[in-house]
Parts: sequence; structure tokens; C-alpha cells
Amino acid sequence: MPPSPPELHAVHDGLDDARSWMSRICGPHQLESRRAGKLHFVHEAVRLPGLATVLGQIRYGTDVTIGIERSMQLDAYSLSLPLEGRQVLRSRGEKRESDPGIGLVVSPFADQELDMAGACHKLQVAIRRDSARQVLESLLHRPASEALLFDPQMDLRQGAVAAWWRMAQRLFDDWSTLGPLYLLPSLARDMEFLLIKALLLAQPNNYSAELRDEATPRSPEYVRRACRFIVDNARRDLRLEDIEVVAGVSRQKLYDTFRSHTGFTPMAFLKHCRLEGARATLLKAPPGASVSSVALDWGFNHFGRFASEYRARYGEAPSETLGKRS
Repeated sequence: MPPSPPELHAVHDGLDDARSWMSRICGPHQLESRRAGKLHFVHEAVRLPGLATVLGQIRYGTDVTIGIERSMQLDAYSLSLPLEGRQVLRSRGEKRESDPGIGLVVSPFADQELDMAGACHKLQVAIRRDSARQVLESLLHRPASEALLFDPQMDLRQGAVAAWWRMAQRLFDDWSTLGPLYLLPSLARDMEFLLIKALLLAQPNNYSAELRDEATPRSPEYVRRACRFIVDNARRDLRLEDIEVVAGVSRQKLYDTFRSHTGFTPMAFLKHCRLEGARATLLKAPPGASVSSVALDWGFNHFGRFASEYRARYGEAPSETLGKRS
């Protein structure tokens, strides 16, 4: 039998308690009440088992402002669609209104304020940054060279956007009956991958043009073959000669073409894959795990250099990531 659905439920009447609860799901933010009315925060959700995406419905019961600072960065993309009521997002000097016909995307990479009316009851989807990047890179067949940024407004007059929200709503509504199926190990990740992939293709973002061309190979087969080999064998002690053999072309041709299509040299791509693997392992590490053992497992023999490169990429020390593990 699969495990029971990982349901989340919270009811709070205090600002600090409500903020603390949502910070564990989306990341650090501020929460202020804009009126004297009594806050009555209700959040009913489910955490999907593959990539830790959270689907749920939320209301605060009074007018509130949620503040996000770029210096602190959210851990997740927060997508919301009012089922009733309104909300307004302010960012980079622009104001974007949201109602049952227009959803919002709050991204982790900007100073933002979200005003929610007391009557606003909304569907919310929180997708972890790491998960979104992982799915994006699988579609691009290369590492993402810059942060993923969505258009903040999700216009349901666009058929694909409306269909995505129906997909999210149906998954949440039917979880009690479909959850046991989706929790099966061989299906859990595929189902969640599909949800994120559909979002990347439906909602305009800074990779949309490239994603539209995903069906057309953007790099030679030998480059894609080398990429797959590196990803599948990132924990091994790979040498450039090993990658050359798999690619079946000269070192110079592989080096030049690989870099022009991926933005990395073959060995730099190997290091990227190892860093990604180490981070995923740290986030899921059991109690008692150590940073050094994870680093060694992913081919990093110089711990100081590993820590420095890790901080440069993720903005935190490996030990800080280890402290965040579920």
C-alpha cells in the first residue's frame, strides 16, 4: 500500500503564526494586517511527493499585505488564482491586479508586495526554485544560464493558462481519491514533473522562445549523447577522455561544439551536475549526514573549494542547506 497523502492544514488567528506557517512553504516574507479586522488564516493543502510542490487553498479573513524582499529570496515560486475576491501585486514600480480571471506569479527574485483583500479566497501552488530549474534544464537539455522569470500575470483568457489552473484545481480537489495512485513511487515524480513542465510551456517566461523550439534538436546528437553520459555518471571519476569516447568526435570538436550549445565546457558541465546532485542530496539527507560525506560521494575531494563553489552558486553554505532538509 502507498503511504497516506501528505496533507497540510493550518488555522491561525495571529499574524506571526500565519507568517511562520507560510514561510515554511514559500520562504521568508513579511505579513501585515491593513485593517483592524480580526485575522483568521486558513490553509488547506497537500505536499506532492515527487518535487515537494504544495497545492492548496488559502484565505486570511482580513486585508493583509505580504512583503517579499529580494535580499531574502523566496524558496519557491508562488502562483495564486482567486476563487473569489481580489489581490494586487506591486513590483518594480508596476501594479498588477488579480481576480478569478487573472492569476499571479510571485517569483523569488524581486522586491514585491502582495495586497490581499479580506474576502480573497484563492488557489495557491508553491513550486520550489530547485524543482522548477530541474524541469527547465531537462527541457533545454542544458543548464539554465540565468534565473527563470515568469510574466507575473496569468491571463485565463489564454487557453493553455486556463487549462493549467484547471489541472492544478482538479489535482487538489481529487487528491483524496487520486492520491494513492500518484503516491506510487514510479508515478509520483512523473505527475509532478508534468505539472511543472505544463507551467513552463503555458505561462510566458524568459525561456519561452527556446522552449517553443524544444521539439527541434538544438545541438548535434554527439553533444546530447555526451550530456546524457555526464549526467548519468556524475558521481564517477570521469575524465575528458571518457567523454570523448562516448561522443565519438575529436577533443577539439567536442570542446568547441559542447561549449557553444550548452554554455559549458564538458568538465565544467560535470562540475555543474555534481553541485546539483550534492544540493539535492543535502536537502534530503537523513539525520546524522555530514557535508563532507555528501561532497565525497559527488566527487569533491577538496572540501574548501567545494564549499566556496557551492556558496557562489546557491548563495548559502552547504551546511545551511543541510539544515533545511525535510
